[in-house]
Amino acid sequence: MWQELFKGFFSIYLIFFVSFAHGSSWAEDLLNQMTVTEKIGQLFVIPVCPLRNDYHVDQVISLIKEYGIGGVLPKMATYRTQEAMVLKLRSFAKVPFLVFQDAEWGASMRIIDALPLPKNYELEEITDQEVFYSLGVQIANQCKKALVDVVLAPVVDVIVDNTAPTLKKRCFGEDPEMVALKGYYVAKGIEDSGLAACGKHFPGHGEAFIDSHYELPLIPLTMPALNKKALVPFRKLIQENIACIMSAHLFIPVLSNYPASLSYSIIQDLLINKMNYKGIIITDALNMKALMNHFTVSEISVMAFKAGNHFLLYGEHISEKVDELLFQIIPEAMDAIYQAVLSGEISMEELDLRVLRILQFKQKFQIIHS
Repeated sequence: MWQELFKGFFSIYLIFFVSFAHGSSWAEDLLNQMTVTEKIGQLFVIPVCPLRNDYHVDQVISLIKEYGIGGVLPKMATYRTQEAMVLKLRSFAKVPFLVFQDAEWGASMRIIDALPLPKNYELEEITDQEVFYSLGVQIANQCKKALVDVVLAPVVDVIVDNTAPTLKKRCFGEDPEMVALKGYYVAKGIEDSGLAACGKHFPGHGEAFIDSHYELPLIPLTMPALNKKALVPFRKLIQENIACIMSAHLFIPVLSNYPASLSYSIIQDLLINKMNYKGIIITDALNMKALMNHFTVSEISVMAFKAGNHFLLYGEHISEKVDELLFQIIPEAMDAIYQAVLSGEISMEELDLRVLRILQFKQKFQIIHS
């Protein structure tokens, strides 16, 4: 295995040093060497299950080799199995991939032998900022042990009385200013520890009365109401330059006729242009029923790209559904973007700009593994 790792890393480092010698960036030089298929692959984050068998690992390796996948999202692992799987997958990656981790209450959210940390709702009455900064540091330390690059936390949704119970337990509370501060300090603890943090779920999932895993929530709020509550924590995170923000599957008629994660008006116009967000935007899982009940696989991936998201994320842990994602849904989603590029619906210039941002993000967080 170490021989395979060396060969993969050697090509990556060669690009890095040639770039340095010629005054160009590693990201730019790598982009210029990639095929259209590999560029599209960089947009995708796919689920991996370290506790499954070699057959599953081979599935993932085939996708990495064929498409140059941009990131993996481990589900249900131990520290040992996740480390072993990530190292093996890296040996087949022409372009370094990112490891994303659901870790809202620490790595134990997905890693069964990690020490559980407090859930957000358990900290609603605590106001000491040091507690939240320390929580971020602890989350990062657990995740680094599992070779994680991007921590999918903190949740900064602002709840109300009727918030869906499954979401309510993941939130800091009802006060938007306090949620903003708590989310900021958790994110700061994560990023001061060397990992990227991701605030979620933009533009605010807290007033959803149903779970978007099962159906598309309707948020019938006015723009003043959104500005007063749901958007407050995101403004704080944007002001403090958080590395990533996750877009949500929400229908907010005052903002768009499409779900937020698929809406140019919400992602490009509101988040990027009006709120001046300069970081990386990651979709919530695009295979959730909030979207799949209303759009085809092809429509979802193309719309998510055109909306302005950088990473198109897919998540699942049930073996049969993971196989469906890896064998059918994700290849279909990639092909839809490929066809959109061929037809001109997505310009090559826009694809290159999006992938360059992803590669620059990897370079910034030193995702050149040794």
